[in-house]
This record gives sequence, C-alpha cells and structure tokens, in this order.
Amino acid sequence: MKMKIDIEKLKKIEEVCGQFEIGRIMGCGDHNYLRFGYWKQIDVDSLAEILGHSIVVEEDSDYDEDCGWKYSYTLYDRFEWDEIKRKRNAAWCNYSGMPSPTTYAEKKS
Repeated sequence: MKMKIDIEKLKKIEEVCGQFEIGRIMGCGDHNYLRFGYWKQIDVDSLAEILGHSIVVEEDSDYDEDCGWKYSYTLYDRFEWDEIKRKRNAAWCNYSGMPSPTTYAEKKS
C-alpha cells in the first residue's frame, strides 16, 4: 500500500472520532485498519472526509457473543480499490476470502 497519512490527519481523526489504534491485515494486500476504542462504531463519512479522496474507508463488523458488534475500518488506496471490487465480484467473496454479506444478499434475491 502506498498511501500516506500525515500526523495532522491522525490528530484530526482522534479529535473527531476518538482514541484509535492502527493495525495491519496480513495477506490479501496487507491493508491497514483503524480500531476506535474497544471496536466501537464511528461515522464512516466523517473518517473518509478527514482522510481525503485518495483513501477509501470500508467499515468491517463482526459479532462476538460476549461483546456484541465489533467494528474496524479498513483503508484502501483509491487506485487499487477498483481492482479489489472486481476481485470481490468475480469470486463472490470479500478480499479476505470470506463471503461478502452484500453479495450474499444480492445473490439470494
């Protein structure tokens, strides 16, 4: 991934969305993600606006029986986003190889 996020944007993200951690998804492109608090949900549009047009933000969620819903926000370089979408549609799965809920709902109807 070739995207760069300067310190001013990181400070603005913390100011608007709260304390966060930066993580990395290993494999399938090695994308970075942000996690806010203990996997709390934030306004994706606010985050995307702060990061700017060169970065695509995708909200990911997972249900944990003990904790409820957990959210993270994967960051993609705008230039690679079209290729990622094409691969997801072709394989009927998301980039990690797991079935995409959106694609599943579309195929079901």
